[in-house]
Amino acid sequence: MNKKLIETKQYSIEFTEEEIAEFGWEENQKLEVTENEDGSIILEPYKKMEIDLEDFTKEQLIALMNISCEKDISMNEVISEILMEVIEYE
Repeated sequence: MNKKLIETKQYSIEFTEEEIAEFGWEENQKLEVTENEDGSIILEPYKKMEIDLEDFTKEQLIALMNISCEKDISMNEVISEILMEVIEYE
């Protein structure tokens, strides 16, 4: 499939509702972008994972909130960053 890139401060690709359904994606689903050596890209949906915050101690939650505030990102993004670091480390 060939798509036209729309140039702004960032690049974006627009998919039709039919294309989204064909890929089995959800509307507004976040995608991981991997660039290949030949310049082509692969788009894959992020895997969903349920985390129960009740499993965290108060101190751990406060630490996560502090990171969230310092980086001005959501708690989900903080946890995702931590998980990615662990995955890359292994």
